[in-house]
Amino acid sequence: ALPISFELLDGTYEVAFRATDRAGNVSSVTEPQRIVVDTRAPRIGSHTMSLGSLPLVPQESVYDIPASTAIRFVQSLEEDAVQATLWVGGEQVLLQKSAGLWEAVIELEEGEYDLGVSAVAQLGNETDNTPIGRISVFERGRVLTGQGSGVEGVTLTVFVFDDGAEAWRRWQAESYGLQNPVQSSESGAYQLFLDRKSTRLNSSHLVIS
Repeated sequence: ALPISFELLDGTYEVAFRATDRAGNVSSVTEPQRIVVDTRAPRIGSHTMSLGSLPLVPQESVYDIPASTAIRFVQSLEEDAVQATLWVGGEQVLLQKSAGLWEAVIELEEGEYDLGVSAVAQLGNETDNTPIGRISVFERGRVLTGQGSGVEGVTLTVFVFDDGAEAWRRWQAESYGLQNPVQSSESGAYQLFLDRKSTRLNSSHLVIS
């Protein structure tokens, strides 16, 4: 066998060979063989986060989300990606491919978390942990007595201002798979997450934090 060396740019090629001996006899051309040259790591595309069907909109690349709540993360990658990982504050969450996108559901406690994504291509090329933003997880609100004790069973209702009707109307949270109104728990805790509109909060008690 004679060693042959050559360099190719990234792409798909069909390679065939023909040999000539010392007497000048020429062989027939071999059947073409397909070669794929890929030295690039998968490109990281866009991503979305949502609570129910309510899209989360970052402010200066920071997502504000409530604690202990299921958040859906969806990431787009190049088609040749075979593995993808979401990095949340240094912890790894393996993404699952579904309908051409990579996704996971995360639940976080109160705190600040850096977000990143890494991916592996079919030929083994890998991206490093690529920063994509930050999550700020806030604690639940609480309904309290004047002495600071939690109040259970308080009903809280969110209203949004309807510019057309010039009136306050109950926010239709069920359109996003959420609840409105909600009730405070035994410790007085409650959770409301709203889209960015003018809102008003009504409570059956007076002291809310």
